Amino acid sequence: MNAEPHAARHVFGALLSSLLLIPFCQAAPVPGSEPTSSSALVDARPGNLPIVILAPHGGTAGIPEVPARTRGSKLTDSYTSELAESTAVHIEELLGASPYLVIARFKRRYLDVNRSRDEGVESELVMDVYDAYHGAVANFVTEMRRRFPRGALLLDIHGQKQEPATIFRGTRDGLTVNRMLHRHGSNALTGPRSIMGILKSRGYQVFPPDLGAASQPEHPDFAGGFTVQTYGSHHDGGIDAMQLEVGRDYRLDAVTRRKLARDLAEAVASYCQNYLQCGE
Repeated sequence: MNAEPHAARHVFGALLSSLLLIPFCQAAPVPGSEPTSSSALVDARPGNLPIVILAPHGGTAGIPEVPARTRGSKLTDSYTSELAESTAVHIEELLGASPYLVIARFKRRYLDVNRSRDEGVESELVMDVYDAYHGAVANFVTEMRRRFPRGALLLDIHGQKQEPATIFRGTRDGLTVNRMLHRHGSNALTGPRSIMGILKSRGYQVFPPDLGAASQPEHPDFAGGFTVQTYGSHHDGGIDAMQLEVGRDYRLDAVTRRKLARDLAEAVASYCQNYLQCGE
């Protein structure tokens, strides 16, 4: 289960201070290879928009000599990396600028970067990979706060099979998008021009389902994990952060996944223009 929100409040400052000096990595693994360095296992790309997209659990690369974790889920969120990348490409086509992007290329069985070090890392051999991933995220969050004073958004892309035809929103019931709600009101999160509102209008089943209700609780299993709790705007140094748990029916079929990437990109682009003044 995800850590409680108050625990993450004590982690953000420590993560920033320990990770901001770690250089992020921009190389993807070579097909068929077994990458061993953090530069091949963490794919981090700077952008020009107040949007950063993460995919922590879609990696397929092995890490030789590292034993599998014994605690927590070790399952891959299949095709979430591809969904994140494709969404980023379509956003650039729509807005003429690229979002920031951080993708974990390694299998979740070796480490889980959506958990704290104590929970997600069981081998010292992958500590540098964990630090490279969060170093990139922390650097990007700090840079985006400096570059985009009107606000920024972190989207953490995950996959779930519990309800295969549903996309769950995770913000700890609005906690991690505190700045969004304060500046723009509940419509930015639940209204027709919100990301989930646009996805629902395109025919996707979303949760919470009643987007007109400002305070409808999120599903307790998908309400937002370590990453959004660590970098969310309820922290002084954070940005608005939202976890999306995408059902497998939207991910496994290539045609359906490509459609979702286009629709999600249009939803993010619309949010960016309406609430973050992108393109002005």
